[in-house]
Amino acid sequence: MLTDREFEVLQRMKRGQRAAEISAEASVAMSTVRSHIRSVLTELEVKSQQRAVELYRDTRRHARR
Repeated sequence: MLTDREFEVLQRMKRGQRAAEISAEASVAMSTVRSHIRSVLTELEVKSQQRAVELYRDTRRHARR
């Protein structure tokens, strides 16, 4: 289960935002954003941000049905 902040970071990644943009807009340190990204990857058991976003999109599609 992702934390609220991790979920927010994943959603921003889905919109194509990079860590620096997320950091600036969310007013958190870049190291914090990177930590959230690592946690998302670990929780979703994937090795790349791209795969995390794909998994998120796939999950959202199935949830709507």
